[in-house]
Amino acid sequence: MTLLLLSFAFLSISLLCAEEKTIDLPKGTKIEKLGTGNFRFVLPNGQKVEIKGYDSRTGIIGDCGLYDQGKLIMKRNQGNLRGIADPDPPPVKIPRNQTYAVFGGELLDLKTLSKVPKSDYLMIDDDPTWLPATVQFKPEATGKTELSPQPDPPGMKTVKLPKGTKAEKVGQGHFKFLLPNGQTVEIKNYNSSTGIIGDTGVYDQGKLIMKGRQGNLRGISDPDPPPVIIPQNKTYAVFGGELLNLKTFSKVPKSDYVLIDDDPTWLPATIKFN
Repeated sequence: MTLLLLSFAFLSISLLCAEEKTIDLPKGTKIEKLGTGNFRFVLPNGQKVEIKGYDSRTGIIGDCGLYDQGKLIMKRNQGNLRGIADPDPPPVKIPRNQTYAVFGGELLDLKTLSKVPKSDYLMIDDDPTWLPATVQFKPEATGKTELSPQPDPPGMKTVKLPKGTKAEKVGQGHFKFLLPNGQTVEIKNYNSSTGIIGDTGVYDQGKLIMKGRQGNLRGISDPDPPPVIIPQNKTYAVFGGELLNLKTFSKVPKSDYVLIDDDPTWLPATIKFN
């Protein structure tokens, strides 16, 4: 009688599995990569789902097996994997060698997951220059201004832009730097890719005290590689094997997604079969 009941229970499970066309991956599911296109999902209840032949671009799965305590209880093919609330647009992928990113007009430190204080840099057309910085140019007039402590190159004058300097964009290649001491440095025809300045003027209480041409702008410790520029329409980014929320600049809890070859799928998710 006991053997008959066990046989009937096994038959019921087999029939149920035969009819099942979806597998749910709830929040808290973890992932293990076994090979190219071959992944294992570990569900919170201890069951494991193994997929093969997975294409992350389409979400299509070649083969899928569901295991309970190491025993195969369901096998399917020709399925697809879909997160219930995958974001649109997709997350931007940031190279692992990056340290900084520019997003929403601010400089982000990706290693410490913090915003760099605005007093530490100038943002010029989404191109950050670290402070302190220097403006060097060939002078056409002399006057009193805050010069750098180091000797000037022959025929050049150097104006120091200390921490706390602010930038205002006046027009294309045209900027004003407001120094903490109240002076203003105005540059024109600035090329952010080369750092070259066409014309420079230094003002004290609105009065021009020095002007020059053929100058350059240099941050003392600009990072290498340069910060990555993240499009404004992005909400999430993948960096260092984790998903970042760019709006709050915080890590998304790992229980909320699985990362498949740097392609996040939000949980809960489902695997559906034809």
